[in-house]
Amino acid sequence: MSNGKAKKKILFICECNSARSQIAEGMLRKLYGHEYDAYSAGIRPDKLDPKAIKVMKEIGVDISLHYAKDLKGYIPFKFDTLALVCDRAAKMCEETPKAKNTLKRGFSDPAVILSADELEPFRKTREEMREWIKTVFG
Repeated sequence: MSNGKAKKKILFICECNSARSQIAEGMLRKLYGHEYDAYSAGIRPDKLDPKAIKVMKEIGVDISLHYAKDLKGYIPFKFDTLALVCDRAAKMCEETPKAKNTLKRGFSDPAVILSADELEPFRKTREEMREWIKTVFG
């Protein structure tokens, strides 16, 4: 960074680390990667949803090499901010890594929203997250 300060470490947490937290991680890296190191994890990790990969690719963000990570693996580390991006994760979190701040902002799970266009719920979540990230981290 040009100002000599260390990047802030942000951990996005959702239930499965299959879409929302992955989208948020990729979005923060795209928008403010010069200021933040972004990570993501899940309470009950599952596989990365291919639809999340597709909608991020639409805006030039490649998360295809991401994979679902277990929150337990991050417990020993310290973060500047924990960002819980789903309501279920906020209720299920028994143990979290140490952090200076915790944010809670529940986004709808795009994988369970029925739509004629299967990518539309993922696009909607992506755009809601983009605006939220710009407001909170920009």
